[in-house]
Amino acid sequence: MDLSTVGMCFLGSAAVAVAFNVPPRALWVCGVLGNVAWSGELFLRTHGDSMLAANFSAALIVAMLAELAARVQRLPVTCFAVPGVIPLVPGFSLYKAMYGFVMNQIAIADTDLMDALLIAGAIAAALVIAGSVVNLLPGQARSGSQKGDLASDPVVDEPSGRVRHGHGSAASR
Repeated sequence: MDLSTVGMCFLGSAAVAVAFNVPPRALWVCGVLGNVAWSGELFLRTHGDSMLAANFSAALIVAMLAELAARVQRLPVTCFAVPGVIPLVPGFSLYKAMYGFVMNQIAIADTDLMDALLIAGAIAAALVIAGSVVNLLPGQARSGSQKGDLASDPVVDEPSGRVRHGHGSAASR
């Protein structure tokens, strides 16, 4: 893997994070997660794993790191998970499938489409599994208002400077 590929993975993931309105302080984390995803998938593929297993494993690693980053940065997990797995999305397989359908090469198109759908399903499954595993850990339950929950944290009212403890969305404050 050359330096330009690493840079493009970083920039691609960071660009998707910008599109998702991720705060600027977290953009570098999204870029690093994109690099981890691509490097992990490439490493596993070159060491004998199938494309499907390599994508699943890389997505699982990125999803676990995204859960950690979300807790550290106090942002939603999707701010990190979605941009982090972008390098794994099977765009070229989908392109080849659509090209095959247009050129009336149905057998080749079916194979490429099935590969793309399996990889996309593996990425989705890894994200769900990582979220479920983290929620099963002790002290990670999020039912109602708990200490550390964003809805119960103190809120500073900008015009008056008073600190309020409350629930609800930012629009209702």
